[in-house]
Amino acid sequence: MQSLDGRLTLVYNGELYNFRELRAELQRLGHVFLTDSDAKVVMQAYRAWSDRCVERFRGMFAFALWDREASRLLLARDPFGKKPLFYYEGPQGVVFTSEIKALLDFPGVPINVDYQAVWEYPAYRYVPGPATLFAGIRKLPPGTVAIWSKGRLEERQYI
Repeated sequence: MQSLDGRLTLVYNGELYNFRELRAELQRLGHVFLTDSDAKVVMQAYRAWSDRCVERFRGMFAFALWDREASRLLLARDPFGKKPLFYYEGPQGVVFTSEIKALLDFPGVPINVDYQAVWEYPAYRYVPGPATLFAGIRKLPPGTVAIWSKGRLEERQYI
């Protein structure tokens, strides 16, 4: 989804349970909505509160929001980690998806096993995040945002 002015592009998986309340608050702040979509609320919330918008979201979600004007990518995941978000950071930038297999098909993403994760798998019957079975491919932890800007990726928890 892209904003009307072309500044923001959103790839969104999930549902905001409180989007109607947020929408009303944003409308009071002067934001205009042409549709009744929680994804539009995500974009307008970013305009109003920048990265801190995720602190107001209640629901299950994972999303990537590209801000063309700032040349900045915001990746975010809900506090409980209901929706997955995997990423690889390489020399060309960041590639992200909701399924690892899509990353493995992307040119330039190496397919190397993370042997530490292989050892952990039998003990837990899953790979504890942020690791995955593939070296260099990470799972964004629940309640975390990752911001890619000026060739650097930084993660921070928001809960």
